[in-house]
Amino acid sequence: MKFTVNNSDTRAAVTAYLERLPEGKTYDVTVALRRERRTISQNGLYWLWVQCIATETGGDKEQIHNELKVMFAPRRHVRGIYDDVPVPVSTTGMDTAQMSRYMEEVQAFAASELGIVLPSPEDQAYAAFEDYYNGRL
Repeated sequence: MKFTVNNSDTRAAVTAYLERLPEGKTYDVTVALRRERRTISQNGLYWLWVQCIATETGGDKEQIHNELKVMFAPRRHVRGIYDDVPVPVSTTGMDTAQMSRYMEEVQAFAASELGIVLPSPEDQAYAAFEDYYNGRL
């Protein structure tokens, strides 16, 4: 059984369910804080930035995306042949906070290392930027 607990009523429902479980058996119960996946707007902005970097550097959009993941994505450890291997987390698996940090690092890298300004939607020049690079997606 899976529950989403977000108020006292749902917490009471979980407690009542646990109290009805038969005695004499062993149960595994896991409680985890829900983390919201990246938003559609974060995803759209990210790919617009990747397109900009690709256009300005003459690179391939997928290759740029893979390089940025290697440089800035959080790591998860998977079991390799001899040891655990750190692997970049896919951007599709990032939560909103992870994606925000990742995008901040991409934005800072583009400005400092590539001389490319990647505006945010609240920036004055964003509409023109979006129009220009959306045509290249």
